[in-house]
This record gives sequence, structure tokens and C-alpha cells, in this order.
Amino acid sequence: AGDRAKAEELLAEGVSANSRNAVSSALRAAVCTRRPDLVELLLRHGADVEDRGDPRDRGSLLLRAVGEEPRSETLATVRLLVQHGAALDAR
Repeated sequence: AGDRAKAEELLAEGVSANSRNAVSSALRAAVCTRRPDLVELLLRHGADVEDRGDPRDRGSLLLRAVGEEPRSETLATVRLLVQHGAALDAR
């Protein structure tokens, strides 16, 4: 919950939903850490659903989400990515 509040604060201050560090975008980090609440927040604020992250990362966000162990967070994340236009044929 604290991560979401901080993310909301940063977005309200004008930080881009497509912000990234040396390794990953905020959206990819939210997908990889199974945080559909943050995925939804970032997508609502314009995060790039087709982000590839680091050029060495060969999978789309959708494949990354599907590749995780099946959990309720996985389904929620996949739904959000598809609703926001993730390419179903991405590799």
C-alpha cells in the first residue's frame, strides 16, 4: 500500500509513468513484482504497455506477466495489459 501511495504522489508531482532506472521501467517493475494495483495506476497515467525495458530483455510485458506462477495477481495483470492494448502476438 505504501508503494502505491508513493507512486500516486510522484505521478501527481508530474513524474512520468514511463520513468525508468538503469534496468527497468516502472511498469515492468510492477509487472515483475506482481503488483496489479501499480500496473493499473501506471497504465491509467499513460505508461507504455508495449515497453520492452532493457534491450537485453527479450519478452513483452504480457509474456512476462503470463510467465509467472499462476496467481490471482497474474490474471489481474494480464487483464490490465490486454485492456490497455498489449499486443497478443508479441514475443
